[in-house]
Amino acid sequence: MKLIRFEITDFQCVRASNPIRVGDLTCLLGKNEAGKTALLKALYKLNPIIDADSAYDVVDDFPRSEVEHYEYETSRGEREPALVSRAEFELEEDETSAIARDFGSETLNSTVLTVSKGYDNVRSFFLDIDTEAAYKYYVRNLELPTEISEGVYECFNFGELADYLEQNAAGNPSIRELTENLRAVQQQGLDRHIYLNYLRPKLPKFVYFNDYYQLRGQEDLQDLKERLDADALRASDYAMLGLMKLARLDVEQLLNPGRTQLLINKLEGAGNIISSQMFKYWSQNPDLKVKFDVRPSNPDDPTSEAGGTYIWTSVFDPVRSHSTLLSARSRGFVWFFSFLAWYSQLTESEMPLILLLDEAGLSLHPQAQADLLRFFEEMLSPSHQLIYTTHSPFMVDPDKPQRIRYVEDTSNSGAKARDNELPGTKVSEDPTQVSHESTMPMDLIERGTQSANYRRVNKQLFVEDVTDCLYLRAMSRALSTYGYTGLDEWTIVPVSGVENIPSLLAQTNDRDKSCVTAVLTGIGVADREVFNTFRARQLLPENQIKALTAFSQTREACIEDLFDIVFYINLVNAAYRNFLEQPIRVTNLRSDSLRLRDRITDYLNGEVFTEDMRFNHRRPARLFADNIEKLRPELTKATQNRFIAIFDWLKEPEPGTSD
Repeated sequence: MKLIRFEITDFQCVRASNPIRVGDLTCLLGKNEAGKTALLKALYKLNPIIDADSAYDVVDDFPRSEVEHYEYETSRGEREPALVSRAEFELEEDETSAIARDFGSETLNSTVLTVSKGYDNVRSFFLDIDTEAAYKYYVRNLELPTEISEGVYECFNFGELADYLEQNAAGNPSIRELTENLRAVQQQGLDRHIYLNYLRPKLPKFVYFNDYYQLRGQEDLQDLKERLDADALRASDYAMLGLMKLARLDVEQLLNPGRTQLLINKLEGAGNIISSQMFKYWSQNPDLKVKFDVRPSNPDDPTSEAGGTYIWTSVFDPVRSHSTLLSARSRGFVWFFSFLAWYSQLTESEMPLILLLDEAGLSLHPQAQADLLRFFEEMLSPSHQLIYTTHSPFMVDPDKPQRIRYVEDTSNSGAKARDNELPGTKVSEDPTQVSHESTMPMDLIERGTQSANYRRVNKQLFVEDVTDCLYLRAMSRALSTYGYTGLDEWTIVPVSGVENIPSLLAQTNDRDKSCVTAVLTGIGVADREVFNTFRARQLLPENQIKALTAFSQTREACIEDLFDIVFYINLVNAAYRNFLEQPIRVTNLRSDSLRLRDRITDYLNGEVFTEDMRFNHRRPARLFADNIEKLRPELTKATQNRFIAIFDWLKEPEPGTSD
């Protein structure tokens, strides 16, 4: 089964989060103190991988401003224990087919299982079933001896059927087993019986990982064994045990190896196994090697006490020809290493897991964060759903905005609280409904910062504005579904004016002379002379510089002029639906401006909005990018052809600059 939606209420800074849709890979994006960690922790406790973490605690977890009032009401019986987490899971074919095999295909009215838990710490479920349809199917498919089969049609539910079989076939062992199963259905209710026997074993466990679960680099093996036996592990122990299990090391065997050579062989083999796993996704220094050592601790070692037998984890750098303890490596390296160790151990159990990563890769360099995103895509999401929190623009895939859920605390200034809503942490898929501070990482992404400065690129397209990036990327995704080659190979970089291109070209040539560069820019009255001057300088071959007017077939153009006017007006109406008393109509645009964006700006800022509200052309662009799958059928053939012409043009440019 897959998690499709969850909602958190009355947990720390979260009063009511709003329902949060979840996919295979979901990013909770928001600034510090927005409540991202609270969302993950509350969801984790619904069904945690570590049973000791399962309890919600009123003192620690209930919103502080309301806790005394809540405890007073619950102590007097005036209020039920508050609900904290509610999650909906979509059943998959193997789960529904098992139920259909035993109770019929009409048993499930819905394939959604809802699981919830509150401060009573009792996990509840809801499954919408048709008991009558299930019973009829069950009776029709019973295989009973002829002498008792006729009587079953005088029974009308599972309990009556169990009574009948007990009275008429008590001596038959197979019938006795059947009767016991029927009694279980009668006592539990069919919905609970299905949940306990068919669904609960497949309910995913949540795995929560943050900095507290990181490896320390050295552990006293005897102390570790005692904590393991007493079921009293520390957070960092899980990663260490995962690392040891992945490396095929056993605590008891390390404490009592028998032969020195056996211990040496085990430690060398363990280092090779870990190195091959770890450095596939660590491009910062892929030649590093992991080494293990087991020996007593000495008085001046960085351990809690001398004399114990310790396992030491170190990293060998062949370039510098020396080793350093894992604990001395960078925080980002230790985070990545620790998570990989624990995750690899968990996957061996083959239990269903949902991964919750809090501030994933926070300490990593931007290039390493790109490696981590690649690891998510290639190694995690094919097998497990993943929800991670971040405020870093480098931890967001700009081509997949549908994965982003914006998190903000509406009790803070700058956030947009809505009417009749409790303040606190809210989650939204719509960037136009949250504050600018919450969407700032996406703004950086749209400006191309992470691509231009932190990643080697083979092809780069300089455009005028952030909105060009949004529309071009979205149209690339939309048209690729029809078989057209889009812009997957291109990094789109806003330059805020043609006059900035020469310096950017110089930076590109210093970095990589094989990089292909093209320029696509809008043209207005004030821009034409600057554009013509730039072309005349011949910094790029002429066919690698285009104005949008070449595709719009108009005298002036910005990116919005590639769309049909009615479509774009409807897009603006949708983006500003909460601020417009009447939708914009084509007849409202009476400005002499030739560019569509300018005409809408003139109308809204001149006749509709007050001084404290101005038209921002990025708002409809963001809405378009986030909803391209829904909007794609509304794109006219003419609009599609204009963008296809751009993509066809970009198949031609060659590396380098003009001579």
